[in-house]
Amino acid sequence: MFIIMLYYKMYQVKGEVGKASGKWFARSVTSGTLETVDIADHIQSNCTVKYSDVIAVLRELAEVLKEKMQEGYSVHLDNIGYMKMGISSKCVDTLDEFDQSKHMRKPRIIFTPESTREKDSQGVYRKQVWMTKGVKAREMPKNENVANP
Repeated sequence: MFIIMLYYKMYQVKGEVGKASGKWFARSVTSGTLETVDIADHIQSNCTVKYSDVIAVLRELAEVLKEKMQEGYSVHLDNIGYMKMGISSKCVDTLDEFDQSKHMRKPRIIFTPESTREKDSQGVYRKQVWMTKGVKAREMPKNENVANP
């Protein structure tokens, strides 16, 4: 396993925010956005599958995810996580008051990253998100250009 760096910047809480006012906190920053074509190119360079095949599979994956989640399934992708469609609504006092068109909110996608339970140095089991394994945080050098968090 190799070490991946997650960069962060320090920010100060401004204004009247009670006990946190004037205090500092870290916020992760991105190095930019990778599009599907960038991911496909990277996958192609790591294996024997052609770029056009990777693009075709990724596009079809999006279609299948949409279809299956709209059918009510939770979809699990190994080492990525679980995705499902969720809804919420406003509360009403009685069942008779409920009107889907007025009280139902738009559907959303709920993503739960793949994780395992691992024992820490004190012997306590803790949840470890697979994609964050091996990540170390480091403050972004002051002269680096990065996308906004």
